[in-house]
Amino acid sequence: MSIQQDFQEIKQLAESVSKKNEAFSNPLRVLVVSVILAKKEIGWSQLKETLEKIISIGVNPNTLSFHLAKLVEMKYIEKKGTKEQPIYKVSEAKRGEIIACVASEIAEEIQKKAL
Repeated sequence: MSIQQDFQEIKQLAESVSKKNEAFSNPLRVLVVSVILAKKEIGWSQLKETLEKIISIGVNPNTLSFHLAKLVEMKYIEKKGTKEQPIYKVSEAKRGEIIACVASEIAEEIQKKAL
């Protein structure tokens, strides 16, 4: 099984979720939240690297920053750390909503694959 096939299920779940929820209307945004949920806390560079493994292509830094900013603005994730080395985690207040909307299966798949 190729790496691309290995992550196909995660990508399909993200696309399915993105069609059902306006806040997560972009599959990349769904994956961002799912990775953060799976990792508990993650730095920007590690997040970018993990996303690139899942989707098998490079992630534009501006695109990632845009989606992170939207998720912070909507209070789904929290940003801490420094400007140069931000750390992201899921907002405890929104954890239940995220799990219900984003489908914990995606986060579970990410954990299984040890990304």
